Amino acid sequence: MGTALNSLNLGTVDLKRLSQKHGDTEFLGNLITKELKDDRQQSDAVIFAGPKVMLEDALSQDTLKQLSEVRMPVFYMNYNLNPQTNPWRDAIGNAVRYLKGLEFTITRPRDLFFSWSEIMGRIVKSKVGRNGSASPASQ
Repeated sequence: MGTALNSLNLGTVDLKRLSQKHGDTEFLGNLITKELKDDRQQSDAVIFAGPKVMLEDALSQDTLKQLSEVRMPVFYMNYNLNPQTNPWRDAIGNAVRYLKGLEFTITRPRDLFFSWSEIMGRIVKSKVGRNGSASPASQ
């Protein structure tokens, strides 16, 4: 695991990506698509965490329509120390809203505690709902 961690180049951006006109929007669209449509494993949920990402362009409607087939909970915990200075929804927030997910703004440690409790409760509820709906059919 240490070798794998040492091989990461965190904070490095490919020059080719920087030269693309809408590279940031494409990167976000590809990231969300990859995480939500990963066929190798069925995830319990997808959680985005970090500061707001204000992009010049929103994700394309085609990208969002591809993601609308996703049937897992989606959450976004954004850190915003002073939400009054930037009250608008960002690119990730717009995608999460389109997917009928939940967005939490974290300004203090207690916000993190309450949002994490809500997220875990909804994940458990969705798993019970999926497993519970399969049980009556098999009886």
